[in-house]
Amino acid sequence: MLFDELTDEQKDKVIDKLWSDEDYWYLVNDLLSEDIEEEFKSVCEDASNFEYDYSYLTGGENGFFFTGKIDYSDIDDFPFANLVKDKDGIEIIISRYEIDIDVDIDGEGDVDAYSDEDYDKLMEAVQNWHDDICDKMFNFVQSYVDGCYDKKYFGDFAMANEYQFDENGNWL
Repeated sequence: MLFDELTDEQKDKVIDKLWSDEDYWYLVNDLLSEDIEEEFKSVCEDASNFEYDYSYLTGGENGFFFTGKIDYSDIDDFPFANLVKDKDGIEIIISRYEIDIDVDIDGEGDVDAYSDEDYDKLMEAVQNWHDDICDKMFNFVQSYVDGCYDKKYFGDFAMANEYQFDENGNWL
């Protein structure tokens, strides 16, 4: 029978079983993977330069991260471009645990263009940009997963996919 055909008690059984069913969470993860790609493209400038990963089970600041490289040819696409003094000589590497800014990748960069204060401002702006995207994406993931615990969400989802259940609340 369809989810809407179940009694409220049967619906509660179905939901309780599915929330503890690993297969349901694999399905959620597959759906989330599709949606997260679109969301990442909407919040990250030039998202194609980056790879990302996330975990909605660990939470905390490592719940979402992205890695990649920004070089001089893409720098104008980013909100911190106004802090870059020599756009021809810069490369920004974002790894999981640190950000590295090389202002003289080609040996022809104007390293003297950056005072310590200028470099620190650029580093802080890049770090803030990175952290803001990670926060937005983590919140997106968390909200998505929280929604999967919502009974109305699950009911709509089950009906849209025409999931069948037996009278004991087993997903058929």
